[in-house]
Amino acid sequence: MDQDKPSYLNWLVNLKDVGLSEYFGVCKILHSIPFKYTIYLDEDREADGMELRESYYAEFGDYPIVPFPNQASFLEVLIGMVHMFENWSDLNPDQSTKLMHTFFINLNIQDLSGKRLTSEEERYVKSRVNIMMNHEYSADGSNGGLYIVPNTNKDFTRCNLYHQMVEYDKYAY
Repeated sequence: MDQDKPSYLNWLVNLKDVGLSEYFGVCKILHSIPFKYTIYLDEDREADGMELRESYYAEFGDYPIVPFPNQASFLEVLIGMVHMFENWSDLNPDQSTKLMHTFFINLNIQDLSGKRLTSEEERYVKSRVNIMMNHEYSADGSNGGLYIVPNTNKDFTRCNLYHQMVEYDKYAY
């Protein structure tokens, strides 16, 4: 590998608008989890995540080595959603970083900064991601969803991530 070219994971973690450099250990786990969707149109969020590979290719002229060649990782989807939200609502980089940290807070993994996680912490991160992907959170998104909107009339466990984002934007911005 070219010494000046970062690994794909390092590149993802160090994207300036997502502010994940302090969470390398968590990001490594999130990148090892394939994104699975069960709600119509969430495959578009997977596509958003996979577009990051094209950005890496455009910057470095080589396709990244990815854990799931035909499927996005959970980390790619999170970053893809931040980028989509940026473009959709004109977030500035500070707000984008805040949104990514909001995802970590809502998943309850915000206290796991650092390079290495214990095996117990790895299992915990995976369990939190499973809660989110299996829609086992509360109807308002609390207790494990990515977007929390108190008193919403929508059941986020039945909404795709884009519609959750639209509701969150109305609430938070």
